[in-house]
Amino acid sequence: MDTTTLVIIGVVAAVAIVLLAVLGLTYRRKREQDHLKTTFGSEYDDTYARAMDRSSAKQNLKEREERVSKYELRELEPEQRRAFMAEWQSMQATFVDDPGRAVSRADALLADVMRARGYGSDTADQQQRIEDVSVGHGDEAQAFREATRIGALNRAGRATTEDLRKAIQHYATVFEALLTERQPA
Repeated sequence: MDTTTLVIIGVVAAVAIVLLAVLGLTYRRKREQDHLKTTFGSEYDDTYARAMDRSSAKQNLKEREERVSKYELRELEPEQRRAFMAEWQSMQATFVDDPGRAVSRADALLADVMRARGYGSDTADQQQRIEDVSVGHGDEAQAFREATRIGALNRAGRATTEDLRKAIQHYATVFEALLTERQPA
C-alpha cells in the first residue's frame, strides 16, 4: 500500500471514531434527558424554565434525585394511612370556621406524611420539601409550590378565602399522591 492509501484509511478511521463518540454522547444525553423527564414530569420543564441555563437545571434535578435516593422511602401501614385520612377529614371540617388555620394544619399534616414515608428530616424547609416531592411526583410539585405560596400569604394575613380554598385543594393533591403511593415490588 502506498502512503496516500494509508493516510486515507487513517483519516476515515479517525472520522469514524469521532462520529461514533459523538453518536454515543448524543445517545447518552438523550437517555439522561428521557430519564429526568420521566422522573420529574412537568417539574422537568418548570425547572428548565426557571433556571439561568440548561446545565444548572439538569444539575439541580440530578441533585434532587440523588438526595431522595438516599432516603429510605416506604409505604404507609394501613393504620397510619387511616389515621392520616381521619386527621385530613378533621382538618377539612375546620375550614368553614377557620380557613387560615385549616391551611396551616394541611401543611403540617403533609409534613407528617412525608416524615412517616421516610423523606428527609428537614421538613421545615419548604423549598426542599417541594423538591423532594418532585422526584417521582413532578406534577404534584407545582400544586405543592402553589399551596405553600398561598400559605405564605395566609401567614402574612393577605390570603382571601378563595385563595385558602385553592391551597387546600393543592395540598390535597400532594397529600393523596403521597398517602396512596405504593413502593415498587
